[in-house]
Amino acid sequence: MDGLQASHNCNRSRCSSITCCVFILERKEGEEMSLRETLLDLSRNLFSYVNQVRADPNSSKIVGYHSGDTSRIADREIETFIIDYFNKKTDLKIKFVTEESGVIDRSNSDYIAVIDPLDGSSNFVMGIPWYSVSIALYERESKSMRNSVAGIIMNLTTGKAYSYDKKRAYMDGSPALDTPRVVLAYYDVDQVAQAKEIMEKVEKPFKVRTLGSASLDMSLVCEGRASLYFDIRSKLRNVDIAASTNFCIKMGFSVISQEGKPLDSSIENVERIKDWVITSKSLES
Repeated sequence: MDGLQASHNCNRSRCSSITCCVFILERKEGEEMSLRETLLDLSRNLFSYVNQVRADPNSSKIVGYHSGDTSRIADREIETFIIDYFNKKTDLKIKFVTEESGVIDRSNSDYIAVIDPLDGSSNFVMGIPWYSVSIALYERESKSMRNSVAGIIMNLTTGKAYSYDKKRAYMDGSPALDTPRVVLAYYDVDQVAQAKEIMEKVEKPFKVRTLGSASLDMSLVCEGRASLYFDIRSKLRNVDIAASTNFCIKMGFSVISQEGKPLDSSIENVERIKDWVITSKSLES
């Protein structure tokens, strides 16, 4: 971002949310951040904040349940940080559709933000460095998960970002070349036969991994570091994969259902994806 720098000063020992954090945005006079630059700035500030959250021994404490999943202090604090950033540090009027709080509708909103504040929270708790923030922005009248105007997935352990705007996708670093063939697979014990049928379409030999963050897994495929991602458990929600779906589409990859049709979902509420989710370049229908 030419002419734009961001930093923040946040001491969690004195406060529990962004309300005590001071953001400093420096940019040239008259210069405005694009939606994608806003998301990058938010994520970079969040990256620093998460390091402090992780150091809190209470961050993994379960404080509630939603949609069959647990909600921890870390999830709530990170979600609060994101919402406060939008509400207090930008002029954007946003309706939030977020994993922890569901729908937070703001009157006269111009955009919808579909958010998973901590994708891979189990990895976060166990100290496995594979978890992310996932944010997809939509114009208010949009109904389809596939029509995001800007979005970001950031690995919150490395700071690596996958982002996009209306025109194209962006990522830190270059696409991988000549990497080992890897399949990122999610299936239940009674779905082994179905999983095998999908993997038989991949050129052998390959390795199978289950890494634990849908948005990062999909992005890994779409930057060329894995061959295939699939989840056939029907457990994913739109907040989990909204940003990664749009990133992959702009990278020229398919995100499809078991019927080979483009995968889609409403963005009005937090909704479970009942179809299989398959991401690959080679399995396009």
